[in-house]
Amino acid sequence: MALAAGGFDQLEQARMVRDEPARISRNHFRSWLRREAATEEHFVAALDPGNSAVWYVLVVNLAPPLDGEYLFRVTAPPGFPQKPPEFTALTPNGVFEINGPLCISIGKYHPQNYAQALGMDGFMRNAAMCLATFDSEIHGIGVTILPAAEQQRLANRSLAYNAGLEGKAGRGRALVEEAIAAHPDFLAARLLLARRAARAGAATATETAAATHAAAGA
Repeated sequence: MALAAGGFDQLEQARMVRDEPARISRNHFRSWLRREAATEEHFVAALDPGNSAVWYVLVVNLAPPLDGEYLFRVTAPPGFPQKPPEFTALTPNGVFEINGPLCISIGKYHPQNYAQALGMDGFMRNAAMCLATFDSEIHGIGVTILPAAEQQRLANRSLAYNAGLEGKAGRGRALVEEAIAAHPDFLAARLLLARRAARAGAATATETAAATHAAAGA
């Protein structure tokens, strides 16, 4: 049975409402990439080509013991940008629990504190700041503050952990790595690549020293 004109209008309106967060998210990403990404210090982001409502964000270049590489999925929900983005931690970090809902002061559990002018990138700057500054006195949904030594252990193995991600998270990691490769001159990518090189050099030196010690004792 053919739909009446009013039925088509309702379907089209419903489709526009459904697709609006993805459209706005895509525009935010393009604007951020053009205006601010080159000077962003603490995260690298990639837009999911299969769902423009989703950004994959790698938070990096924080101070020890949180000097690892932490992947997040950030989603523009229905009602965005009036409603805040939702975000999920995909890398163990010692602050935010992985693969579940998370509470920060401007997140979905406190929408009254969210200013829509922040957009997706501004939201992630705040989330990165929370990751870097939350301490043991902070409590909230999905927030578990581990001791500094455990946070450092997680930071040290974060790169290897991310490399083992599969499914949507693994695809998100690959998208972020493509973004790093495409823009190695961007501030966050440049600092991150330098840290990776330094860690790789230190690991090689440690292995060489261990091999030399073992050979001397043989």
